[in-house]
Amino acid sequence: MLKTSYYNMIIPVKEKNIYLVYNTRSNSLLELEPNEAQLLYTWRKEPTISIKDQKEHQRFITVLWQNGIVVPNDLDEKEDIHQRIIKEREWSFQEANFYITITPTLSCNMGCSYCFEGDKPWNKFMKDKTINGVIDFLHREINNSKLVERFVGMKVCWFGGEPLLRPEIVERYSEKLLKVSKQYNLNYNSNIVTNGVNLTEKVWELLARSHVEQVQVTIDGYRDTHNILRPIVPTGVAPNANNDAGSYDLILDNLANKPVSDMSVSIRVNTDKVMYPHLEEFLQDLEQRVIWPQRFKEFTPYLAFKELPYEGSGVKDSVSEYYNRREFARVVEEFRTLQWKRYNRFAVMNNLPRAKKRFKMPKPANHLCTVASHPYSMIIDPDGYIQQCAEYANDPNTRSHHISDEYNIHDMNRTLFTNWDQFTRPICRDCKILPVCEMTCPHKNPPEACPDWKYSLKWMIRDQYIESLDNPNDIQVISEMGSPVGA
Repeated sequence: MLKTSYYNMIIPVKEKNIYLVYNTRSNSLLELEPNEAQLLYTWRKEPTISIKDQKEHQRFITVLWQNGIVVPNDLDEKEDIHQRIIKEREWSFQEANFYITITPTLSCNMGCSYCFEGDKPWNKFMKDKTINGVIDFLHREINNSKLVERFVGMKVCWFGGEPLLRPEIVERYSEKLLKVSKQYNLNYNSNIVTNGVNLTEKVWELLARSHVEQVQVTIDGYRDTHNILRPIVPTGVAPNANNDAGSYDLILDNLANKPVSDMSVSIRVNTDKVMYPHLEEFLQDLEQRVIWPQRFKEFTPYLAFKELPYEGSGVKDSVSEYYNRREFARVVEEFRTLQWKRYNRFAVMNNLPRAKKRFKMPKPANHLCTVASHPYSMIIDPDGYIQQCAEYANDPNTRSHHISDEYNIHDMNRTLFTNWDQFTRPICRDCKILPVCEMTCPHKNPPEACPDWKYSLKWMIRDQYIESLDNPNDIQVISEMGSPVGA
């Protein structure tokens, strides 16, 4: 016997006299004629699809079966998703990666009022003793770990504070980490999160030598709001900085001076209602400096949701006006269209091929936080203590143990993350977007923390589908999207 899937979303497209059905569990998208959609609506109300209907509509049901729109009657789909989460955790113990976030310092040369790390100690940096202790830890665990079956990779994130206050630590440390990864044949990947103030040409070269592959730089909107929200502090003057001029132009100039390479740069734009009207000006500044779209293979601007300061944080932000998640989903799509139009204007002027917009769809979720929830994911503070979450890197009360101690994922300050199962939350367990949910943090509570897909999925698919029919030269059509999307 068969039944319709719990994870179906039927999307009417009245303008085209067509229906779409999207399934979050199989990540399949199908076009339906009105009579086919009516059958699906009817079957959805029944516990099973009758034998008579299965015979009468065999061809149609075969397509639905192949795309996960109908499933066996005895299949517990929710438990199937739960088993995905369980197997993901089991796999993390079989083919293990070191996910190591290293904070060379918790000091910072910016005084952002909303910073979740709070007050940061000045002039406190990681010493060689700590660096060597981490290397000893890696050798010890690789050779003696009883937690995992084998190690396959090392993923390193440089974090802070501002890690580029001491770029030589990044270089010296990277050399040692690379040596370990080569010795044990581990895949190595490295990225850095920086405010961009100290990204001089010499530092860009240092990052390349250190095998840093990805860089994330944060901008808080256009010049005026950014300079208010992200001021350079007097003790943090950069080699090429003018404190009175603010950091906006300095950071963009630093990005423009990046040597051409395969190193990718994500420009994270913290977005609220104050800065959003100035996005066009921001993109114009990037273009004038030959950052984007000219170097689109290296630089990617994207919008980041700006969360309200949590109650009790002491943060007083009188500048920002915050979006909610529903509003932000629309803003992200508007920005995508704005980028697409600007790129194609640039392409036409330079005799380059015009770009198509990607038909944007969710991806099957990874339900474990790579920063906190894998057996060997950790944040290492400048003193060599292990923290489980980057948002608490500056809080001595949330430390678990020192890198020189016996490694213990069952420490009370770690089990919240290493044992957390998203499925145990009823609001998550019963949610139809759980198979594609991007929210993996036990500290963030739905619905406030739910991803944009929660609110945008139906209208996003519908609007893109209409555009693909009306303007197939502007956006991918369904046939161009490939597996697992059906037709």
